Amino acid sequence: MSDFLASFGNLSSDPDSLRILFIVLVGGAILVLGLGLSYVVLGATDPVRRRLAGARAVQHSEGRLLLTIQTLMGPATEWVLPTSEVERSRVTRQLTYAGYRRPDALQIFYTIKFVLVLLLPALVLAAAPFFPELATADLLIGVAIAAGAGMLLPSSVLDRLVDRRLRALRHGFPDAL
Repeated sequence: MSDFLASFGNLSSDPDSLRILFIVLVGGAILVLGLGLSYVVLGATDPVRRRLAGARAVQHSEGRLLLTIQTLMGPATEWVLPTSEVERSRVTRQLTYAGYRRPDALQIFYTIKFVLVLLLPALVLAAAPFFPELATADLLIGVAIAAGAGMLLPSSVLDRLVDRRLRALRHGFPDAL
């Protein structure tokens, strides 16, 4: 154990080693995130799992997940969900076109958006100590860009999912006839 602490002490005194360690940790985190997202996407597109999840949803009460989400988000729900009925219906229509027909799909979509708006700037702030030459103004710009990416990324992913599903339906329609 003392050898490990001594090697860690030597590692922490060298800034280049700290940067390499940070890059390796961020790369590993991105790899794990990518694997997790691919597992979720593949699980969501599996028709057997989708039918089983539908069967389980019938057994449980419909509003249970919505209640859990609203409880977790608390007062932030008023700020996250759009107040305009036009915006709600537009996003609900896009979610339906993408294949997400659950009654709580809108809340889940905006919860993901809310979490990304908070998580991405927090990651930028957590990475800031590893770059001491970074000016405060540049750090604030990075935080703002990360928050903007958190706002725009779910919408662009939803647009791509809608395009992909509509393209698949258009290509599959002649075969269905």
